[in-house]
Amino acid sequence: MSQDSSKIEASVHQHQHQHKHHFHSHGHSHSHDNGNNQEEIDLWAGKDYLDMPGVFEVAHISHDSIIHSLKNAGINKDEYKNWDILEIGCGAGAVTKHFINTFKSVHAIDTSPTMIATLSEYLKEDPNMDKLTYFLHTLSSSSNKQFEERQAQKSPIKDDLDRMIKPKQSKFKLAISNLVLHHIDNIPEFLNGAISLLEKDGWLVFTEIGWGENENLHQHQHHHDHNHNHNQVPSKPSIETEGKPHEGGSFNAPDHYRKPYTVESLKELFEGYGLKDVYAEERGVLPVFGVDNDKPKPSCLIVRGRKV
Repeated sequence: MSQDSSKIEASVHQHQHQHKHHFHSHGHSHSHDNGNNQEEIDLWAGKDYLDMPGVFEVAHISHDSIIHSLKNAGINKDEYKNWDILEIGCGAGAVTKHFINTFKSVHAIDTSPTMIATLSEYLKEDPNMDKLTYFLHTLSSSSNKQFEERQAQKSPIKDDLDRMIKPKQSKFKLAISNLVLHHIDNIPEFLNGAISLLEKDGWLVFTEIGWGENENLHQHQHHHDHNHNHNQVPSKPSIETEGKPHEGGSFNAPDHYRKPYTVESLKELFEGYGLKDVYAEERGVLPVFGVDNDKPKPSCLIVRGRKV
């Protein structure tokens, strides 16, 4: 993805303005448009992500939820600690930090250049940094070929925005995506791409926000308009909506999102793509507005499935 520093700085400024009115404070980028517009401005840029309320708490919960799901599938630590995993939508690296302390190796992908660059700065001093590789990649039906052929991908860092690296491997035992799915436009391309990068009997595990799964939602408003006091508890949302697409129909932008998922719809989605041993559940809440007791906290949903 060709992106010079002036574009990145401009998009960071743009996102900082947008992000002040967006609920996602968990440190993830969700820019998975499944398109190939190399010159598109990075709307998800935002070096302030790691300073947002609730980032590290949500990262901790997301990591624990993944491990919980693996253990419930009968996979113990002695097994999963030796896995090479793929993190889809790594954002600024808040959850990645946990993963590199848990698994044998982590390959993180995102489509936001500034998020990847932020991750590289955030984790550069981590003692497990040698277990991490990362680059820009949009999941699609061609992902398998790109990884199999070890095609070089852009992996921007602060001092070299055009750095290129090749995938070290083509298949993974586990692919994880945290709080990303509700921003995906082309779900078939996204899921087919993710599944194609799994080994036989590899696992796909997603977490999602449970908009309608508990009473916290009745206090929750996904979008803060520009006149809203950011410290106020949001008002009741419209649970029944079909989501909030951007102009033109895309969900891939700040403050835009798909129709809420549920435990049952996530299970049906994974089963529809041929995954086996599918299980979905609600587990705890996500302090996406911060940890204050008076802030609404939507549910954390988890779904897993095995490739056969």
